[in-house]
Amino acid sequence: MTTLNIISVNTRGLNSKEKRDKFYRWIIDTKLDVILIQETHFVEKNALQYECGWNGLSLHCFSDSPFSRGVSILFRKGLDINIISIHKTKDGRKLLVNLNIGDSTYSFINVYAPNQEGSRIEFFKGMRRFISNFTLNSANTILCGDFNCHMEGTSIDKSTKILKDILKYMELIDVWQGKNGNTNGYTWCDATNTPKSRIDFIFASENLLTKFKQIILRKIPGTHKNGTRMSDHRGIKFNLVIYENERGNGYWKLNTSLLECEEFKRQIKLIIKDVSSNGGSSIDKWESLKHSIKDFSIAYSVKRQKTYKKVLRNLEREISEMESLPYHLINMNKKRDLENHLNNLYDKKSKGAQIRSRAKWVNEGEKILNIS
Repeated sequence: MTTLNIISVNTRGLNSKEKRDKFYRWIIDTKLDVILIQETHFVEKNALQYECGWNGLSLHCFSDSPFSRGVSILFRKGLDINIISIHKTKDGRKLLVNLNIGDSTYSFINVYAPNQEGSRIEFFKGMRRFISNFTLNSANTILCGDFNCHMEGTSIDKSTKILKDILKYMELIDVWQGKNGNTNGYTWCDATNTPKSRIDFIFASENLLTKFKQIILRKIPGTHKNGTRMSDHRGIKFNLVIYENERGNGYWKLNTSLLECEEFKRQIKLIIKDVSSNGGSSIDKWESLKHSIKDFSIAYSVKRQKTYKKVLRNLEREISEMESLPYHLINMNKKRDLENHLNNLYDKKSKGAQIRSRAKWVNEGEKILNIS
């Protein structure tokens, strides 16, 4: 049995290299397997840029503007899946992929609905045809995205009623409501980062509901470009239980960022000194040294990563707790300090990704373009 770690999130644009690097670093650190992104603002002519910093599979429905629309689905490198077919629309708003995971076929659909009610009505009608025409397994369908409308309360409009009719026809249910009941699940936040409404949803085939575990809301941490928040949406993160054959371990390679750590270098010198003092041939010593350095490096990396993740979790928790308070009770100076600390941590982690990105562009013979 295997569990996929999945998130659906509106990023409000990822053309800024700084923001994109930080986002990629976050989803890598969070160990996400499948990432469904709305409002990428990705355009086809810059496609190669978007691969830098992300080593997995990327599927894009490009926009015709670097300032709006665009949806993407990313898959972690090494994920054991088989893509059957990919379908997208020219408006940069709908992306559907049929794939095999283990012995089962799934259909993932990622959408970004228009803001205006009239356009949204036509969008939902087209979405129904799109899904009906291209989905291979209606029993294993997962529809994610920013639907830009409310499903309950006094704010529902005609587009909501049409969407509900479509969901009923396709036998798709609201997963958040199915797992969390009446918990509000607000995904959109106002200018003060206070959660205000639920316009992002995960809809899925009813028989899949028992396979959804730990569905929670996650804010993209940190800031970019003069302290601007990463997004005004919180992502919907969930685990999907599936069955497939387990994969073996990959090969090990040294994380070269460890060489910047004085304690790590001190310990390596001690290992070299200890191995050198032992008896045996030079070849035996060399083999022993390689194994000793590998074992120590793995243990050291695990310990350092656990410490790093603990600090991140604590910072994210503190920020989230502050944002849940009434605005007049929030200590904005403390909140700003916490966000700066979190941002600095992600800056440090994204440094390696930036170096690899530059190297890839050099190898490809391309010039890095920086759209901010």
